[in-house]
Amino acid sequence: MNDSANNSKSYLEVDGSVICQFDEKIDNKNIVSSVTNIESSLKKLNISEEKIDDIFKVMIEILNNILNYSSDTKDIGNKSNEAKGTFKIVIDTKLNSFIMESSNLIYDSQKEILESRLLEVKGLDYNSLRKLKRKKMRAKYDVHDKGAGLGFLTMALIVGDSINIEFIPVEGNILKYILRLSL
Repeated sequence: MNDSANNSKSYLEVDGSVICQFDEKIDNKNIVSSVTNIESSLKKLNISEEKIDDIFKVMIEILNNILNYSSDTKDIGNKSNEAKGTFKIVIDTKLNSFIMESSNLIYDSQKEILESRLLEVKGLDYNSLRKLKRKKMRAKYDVHDKGAGLGFLTMALIVGDSINIEFIPVEGNILKYILRLSL
């Protein structure tokens, strides 16, 4: 990743050049504007509609997860939340490589849940992932106040087995959660 980009918290980088930067504050308004800006930038680069659609779906999952599960998420009224996190898309057009990475702070109690969600989808083929998603949606297990627990499943259906997570201790019961995947 480009050194100048590393100074920015959230960005879209193409072939070593940052073409969009985003606010580290994530709320519903910023999610919409970020997705719109990225979609517009990708269309200008002649990225296929299918790839843009995949990036869009994964990005929505990632940004909503940051918004819903960050340890610093705060209620800003009108049923809206705000959180801090980073989101990066790095594209190498010569290699046709698309890497997405996000990070945010979480409570250490969330680590086990995230690891189990990833283990649930790791190694499953596309058809097995679809069956699991249907089962979860029908049985409504893993449902919680912020969703149906389908985030990793949705991403795995798009990116396959390329989802990786990492946890870095920050302070006390706070961890930095990093999610990396490639399309």
